[in-house]
Amino acid sequence: MSLKIKISIIAICFALVAAVCIGFVFASPNETVNMKGMINYEVPKITITASPNDSNLGSTNGSGDYSIGDTINLSATRSGSNSFLAWATSTNPNTMEILSTSTSYSFELTEDSPTTYYALFNQTTSTSQTVGDLVYTFYNEAKLAEITGMDSSFQGGDYTISPTVTSGENSYKVYSIGDDAFRNCSSLTSITIPKGVTSIGDGAFSVCKGLTSITLPGTLTSIGNFAFQSCSGLTSIIIPEGVTSIGEDAFPNCSGLTSITLPSTLTSIGNNAFINCSSLEAFYGNGNSYYTIDGNRALIVDGGKTLLAYAEGNAETSYSIPEGVTSIGISAFEDCSSLASITLPSTLTSIGHRAFFDCSGLTEITINGNITSLGTNVFYNCSKLTSLTLGEGVTSIPSNLFTNNNLTNLTEIVVLGNLRSTTFPTGTWLKGGATVTSFTGAGTYIKS
Repeated sequence: MSLKIKISIIAICFALVAAVCIGFVFASPNETVNMKGMINYEVPKITITASPNDSNLGSTNGSGDYSIGDTINLSATRSGSNSFLAWATSTNPNTMEILSTSTSYSFELTEDSPTTYYALFNQTTSTSQTVGDLVYTFYNEAKLAEITGMDSSFQGGDYTISPTVTSGENSYKVYSIGDDAFRNCSSLTSITIPKGVTSIGDGAFSVCKGLTSITLPGTLTSIGNFAFQSCSGLTSIIIPEGVTSIGEDAFPNCSGLTSITLPSTLTSIGNNAFINCSSLEAFYGNGNSYYTIDGNRALIVDGGKTLLAYAEGNAETSYSIPEGVTSIGISAFEDCSSLASITLPSTLTSIGHRAFFDCSGLTEITINGNITSLGTNVFYNCSKLTSLTLGEGVTSIPSNLFTNNNLTNLTEIVVLGNLRSTTFPTGTWLKGGATVTSFTGAGTYIKS
C-alpha cells in the first residue's frame, strides 16, 4: 500500500472521530448521539404529584411524569362524609394559591407550573367566629375560611378584604364570600376582593347601594344569584378571566351600570342577570363557543341560539335579531323603551315570558311562521304597539296576552295561521266587516 493511501485512510478516520466528538460536544444533557453523528432528542419529563391535605379524608388521581405542553387532569375523591373544598398549591394558608373548587382540575403544563398540587378536604367546621370586623366560618383541616357576615363594628367605606385571617393559633386562607355576607351594607363604597377567593355567594352584595367600584380577583370562578342586586352605584364592571358562571338575577336593578365586560371563560349565565339595568349601553367581551355579543348590545348564549339579554340603555331605535337565533329568553328586552321596531329571524321558534315587557316605544312586530311558543305577558305595557302579526305556526296564545296589558293603541292583528282562541283584546273588533269576539282562523282583525 502506498504512503499516500495510508495517509488518506488515517485522515478519514480522524475526520469520522472528530465528527462524532463534535456531535457529543454540542449535544445537550437531554440529547443522545448515535454513531452516525445524528442527534436524537429525549423530551424531559416532569414529575407532578397530586396529594390530599390528609389521606384519611380523601384521595387523588393524576400524579405522574409529564412533558411540557401536556394537558394534566387531576381529580379528587372524598372519603365518607368528608367534603372537598379546593385544589391548592400548598397546605400553608400564607403561601397557598387556590386553583379550583371543582373536584376535577385540568391545566396545560408549562415550565412555570408547580409540581405539587393539594386537594383540600375537610372533616370539621367551626361555628361562625368574628375576627376584626367580619364574621367567618373556618374549615379546620383545609385551613380555609369563608366570609359569612359583618360585625356591628364594620364601617364600610373603601374596604380591602385580607387574603388570610388568624383565629387562635391557626391561619386560614379566605377562599369564599358567603351568601348575604355584605347584604344591605349601604356604607360600603368600594371593595377589593383578594386573590384566592373563588366564589361570591347568593346575595353577597345585594342592596349595597353606595357601592361604586369592585375589584374582582383572577381566581374567581363563580358569581351567585342576586349577588349584586340593586347596587345602583356601580357604573361599570369587569368580570375577570376564569369566571365560568354568573347566576340568575346577578346584577338586577343596577340602574347606574353602563357597561359590563364578560370573560372568554364563561359557560353559564342565568336568566335576568342584567334585568332593569336602565343605563346599560353595552356588553363587551370576545365571546366563546357558549356566548357571543351582537353589536355590543345583545347577549346571545347557547352557541348562538338564545338571545338572553339586550342592553336596555342603548339608544338605538331598531334591532334585527341575527339568523340562527331560535329563542328569545325570559325578559330579554324588558324595559327597552328606545326600541321602536324589532325584526325577528326566520329561525326563531319561541319567545319567553315577559320578553318585550314594558317596551313602551315598540310600534309593530311580526311573529313569524316558525314560532310555536309564546310566553306570558310577552307584550305587557307595550302602549305604542299598533300592529301585531301572528305567523302560521302560532296556533295558541297565552290567556293573558291581551289582558290588562295596556295595549290601548293596538288596532290591527293579522293572523296567518289557523289560530282559534277566545283570548281576545277588549274593544270592538271586526273581521271582514263582521264583529268578532274571538280568533276564528286566518285573517285581518281590525279594531273599530
